[in-house]
Amino acid sequence: MFCQNCGTRNGDEGIFCENCGIKLERDDVMAESSMQQNMPVAAVQTSAVGNIATVTPNKVMKKWTKIIIAEVIILFIAGYGLYTVGTNSFTPQNMASAFFVNMVNGDFGAAYDQIDVKETEFINKDQFVKANEEFCLGIVSNYRVRNELSKVGNDWYRDEQAALGESVLVDYRLKGGSSDQTYPVSLIKQMEKKYLLFDDWKVSAESLIATDYLVVAPKGASVIVDGIALNDAYLQKEEMGYGEEKDCYVIPQIFLGSHSIQVSMENKETLKEDIKIQYDNDQYVVWDMVWSQAAMKEVLQKAGEDLQKLYQAAMQGQDFDSVSDLFSGEEKYEEVRYRYEDFALGLSEQEESDTVQTIRFYDLESEICSSWHENVVEIRVDGLYDLEVSYMDWWTGERKNGSYNGESYSGSAEFVFENGNWVLVSFWF
Repeated sequence: MFCQNCGTRNGDEGIFCENCGIKLERDDVMAESSMQQNMPVAAVQTSAVGNIATVTPNKVMKKWTKIIIAEVIILFIAGYGLYTVGTNSFTPQNMASAFFVNMVNGDFGAAYDQIDVKETEFINKDQFVKANEEFCLGIVSNYRVRNELSKVGNDWYRDEQAALGESVLVDYRLKGGSSDQTYPVSLIKQMEKKYLLFDDWKVSAESLIATDYLVVAPKGASVIVDGIALNDAYLQKEEMGYGEEKDCYVIPQIFLGSHSIQVSMENKETLKEDIKIQYDNDQYVVWDMVWSQAAMKEVLQKAGEDLQKLYQAAMQGQDFDSVSDLFSGEEKYEEVRYRYEDFALGLSEQEESDTVQTIRFYDLESEICSSWHENVVEIRVDGLYDLEVSYMDWWTGERKNGSYNGESYSGSAEFVFENGNWVLVSFWF
């Protein structure tokens, strides 16, 4: 051991320097003293073993550890804040507010995305947008959202209702208005969470959709609603109280609002109409369709031809069987047979008076008198005819031939469109 004062070498067990007499400081004590001065924080413990002090240094926290702890705290605070914001954002009131705003602004595509529906031919975004083309609440100056169930029933009742859905009322006031109006929005809680954390809400379609909408049209007519042809899948087989001459179609679901319908049928004018389906309107019925001009022209021509054939056969004394092919296969009654035979007898067996030999009809015009069947039309036929007859000359006692030209004619007949042709049902001359 060396003296720290004079540098003299001393024994290891010495306490004072043998040269200068100063108290010696041991090397191990000096080393620990130097370490103690260099450490920023130290805890010193003393023991009763001689005069030696034991120094225990504090552990220093590493920098990256502090950074991780700080980041965890920040993430926790941010996560809690986001969760709180999300919980307050994804509420039925906010969903109802967004839906109301979309409807007022005419953003029906965005509004449809909020609706809880199962899509079909008639239930989809395009159909919803079209159905609401004329939707307008007016110019809304202000609105507020309230919960319909907040003051209804006891707490248990409200909790049970809220477990599945909520009914929200949106009060609004129109520009220039002096009183509030109300727009109801029913919402359904979805089973899946939004972002795995928050309640997800959809607008119930119950107040936006008509169910089992009935369309009644003449039997055999083609019906198109909003560009969609109603096929056998919509056709009802059972009787629905409209008679056998009507086809009844049922659309399971269709949006309330504006729609287009087209009904077409052979020999009838195509019916095109814009309709509005509302809460209190659950059916559309086509009772009658107007005969087309082409059909009327065709049946008029047929009437002239058949009248000519009936007169010709009657004048020749032919029986009903000779003209039966002019009549409907389902309408060859005894009444029609009797009418023809009586008519033929009157033309062919008048020996003492004028007897018709030939007849020609022309300038025929017709008009519809009635239509008691979808495919049956009664027409009144007016026109002119030329007639050649044989008559008895009372002065000479001989029969002579004569003619009448430009005589007026009036009669009526019923025709039915059957198997692509117009055929007689009955006639009155």
